[in-house]
Amino acid sequence: MQGLDPSRIALIITTQTEPEAIRWGTGYLVTSDLVLTAKHVVTTAGSISLRFLLHPENRVVRGASRDLAWHSETLDAVLLRLDRPIDVPGLPRWRNSRPEKDENWESTGFPVASTDVIDRFTEFTAAGLNGQLNYLGGSGTLQPNLELQVNNPPVSPGWKGISGAPVFVGEELVGIIKSYPDGFAGNRLSAVPSYMLLRDQGFVRAIAQPVLDYPGSTETAWVLLVLSEGQDADLEGKVQGVIMEYGERLALVAGKTVKDTLVKADILDAVDSPARWMELVKAACRADFMIVDVTDFQPAVMLILGIRSVVRRGITITSTARQWDDAERSRLPFNIQEARMIYHGLNAERHPIDQIGNAMLAGLKELRSNPAYLDLPAYDAVRCPRPAPEANEGILALCPFQPDYDRNWRRLSGDLRSYFSDAKRRVAERTVDSNSPRLVGQALYEQLRWAAMCAVDWSYWRPNVFFELGVRLACSDIGATSFIETSFASAAESDQQLQRRRLLELFRPFVYDLERFTDVFRRAKEAYDAIRHGDPVIVAQESLAHDASYRTCLEFFVWEGETILLQPQELLRRNIEAGFGADRQSSGTWQALFAANAGYAKKLEASFLEQWLAAWFYLQGRHPLDQLPGPVPGALRDLMISVGNQVVQAINSFGDSELKQLAREIYQVTRKLQSVADDAVKGS
Repeated sequence: MQGLDPSRIALIITTQTEPEAIRWGTGYLVTSDLVLTAKHVVTTAGSISLRFLLHPENRVVRGASRDLAWHSETLDAVLLRLDRPIDVPGLPRWRNSRPEKDENWESTGFPVASTDVIDRFTEFTAAGLNGQLNYLGGSGTLQPNLELQVNNPPVSPGWKGISGAPVFVGEELVGIIKSYPDGFAGNRLSAVPSYMLLRDQGFVRAIAQPVLDYPGSTETAWVLLVLSEGQDADLEGKVQGVIMEYGERLALVAGKTVKDTLVKADILDAVDSPARWMELVKAACRADFMIVDVTDFQPAVMLILGIRSVVRRGITITSTARQWDDAERSRLPFNIQEARMIYHGLNAERHPIDQIGNAMLAGLKELRSNPAYLDLPAYDAVRCPRPAPEANEGILALCPFQPDYDRNWRRLSGDLRSYFSDAKRRVAERTVDSNSPRLVGQALYEQLRWAAMCAVDWSYWRPNVFFELGVRLACSDIGATSFIETSFASAAESDQQLQRRRLLELFRPFVYDLERFTDVFRRAKEAYDAIRHGDPVIVAQESLAHDASYRTCLEFFVWEGETILLQPQELLRRNIEAGFGADRQSSGTWQALFAANAGYAKKLEASFLEQWLAAWFYLQGRHPLDQLPGPVPGALRDLMISVGNQVVQAINSFGDSELKQLAREIYQVTRKLQSVADDAVKGS
């Protein structure tokens, strides 16, 4: 589009009842369903009304608190999400850099100077504004503003209502007006620069035009395919074949429909910009099934696998186009050595469609029946409580393990100790340096979440390092401090893998030199301290903020699947089934290890019975049937029937005579509930 578009100008009115008040401002439609305005224009109580300048009938009224797609108190800006898109062609052209000279600007808004009160009703009228942008004005601070000189300013306080109005210089949107300084007699305005908005990656993620098309509802399952760079094998066609041939069976097991087309993400495209990377992270959080081409274990692929292992206990399948023989198995990164690997190249013994389809079916069945199901490591390990304070004050180092890395490690560990160690923080340690007898994997993932600092050496581009970095980025709000030795950074510039060059630009690791001392570790320490102290950290527009991946995971992970949210009776049921089996009656034996021991078996009987009793008494106490205001809800009714039947069976099998009366009482309750359920079925 070309410059200021009047069809995108909106009047925003916020109404709150306690205390009774009304405020208004100006907004600008920056996508089909997002309106940008100043944060102080809206409140978190009451309602928001939007009326577009050229579409007076297009009025949207919604509750304020649930309409904030993004906001920043620091920048005093907010994005309001409309309940339905507005069809306006084109998108604004954003300026992503500081002004370099004085320029003429223009805007349109709803200042109080152009309003009238007619028969006690306020008539809001738009007013055009223009003037000169002073390129040095408002600079010199961490949160710079744009200083706007105004032609024909109104009499004070005639600016009220102008907040949120867009500021255009030619064809570019350069900011939004946020205030009118009192010291300039009404002829100056202050604006939030667009380049500052574009440095906030929550804002970038919100306005980005989506490339991956997948269902927004959790009622439909879908498949995300992540393709490696430069691979010609027809994995995309094979996965689409899986959906076509196995879709109905997958839907039957999943209990919901399966999208009939896959969602394809090319890893090279995903590392092209912060917005594209965050979109892939969001998809990894949401996808029911994720199939990843791990051919050559490329670094960005391992990154997204590490993130996936944290955010979703879903179905994740890794596949390679390399001949799956002993030589290829020996290259498998230890992080995913236990994961099921599929060969989708030529001459596979079983067709990849059947391999992938059957693996998805088997994984889905296990996921539904086994609360401990995992297809990647890290998920449970990073959900551990915070260890003792002194246990997480060290520097966790992620780096290669190979003989020719020794010189790098001496340099890296020495400088980390010189610049980062203090009274609380120990020297940098690798997992192999730990004296703990704990399992290495478990300790590693716990440290990845809780370590005060995580230093990552990208040198040698090792797959394990990037998988672990992905884990850290997904579960820590302070991210990682990345380094790379200069020869590997230089080699990436001429490497055939464009992916590596894009990763260097996206994450900006600090480049260190083995031959000479530079100030790189001092600069790394300054950046780390700023993050720890909560100071603003400015990053280039083409680079990711330290916490961008974490913030995306925080917003889009499927929290409904978190075990910690299970109701007590469901936790008890899962605990019973995990230890005793889902249906003990069908086998007639305990499935617990060493259950053949007579004394242990007796205790198992008592524990089995007590856990079912606990589930019943919880439900009965939490939902007393004689105190419900109406009919027993269907879901609660079915749950009580199921648990009650299990308790009666357990009492009859293992209970003493004192519990027989309780069994009869529970049986009467479940019979009554079942009768109500049968009547409901007949009535329908």
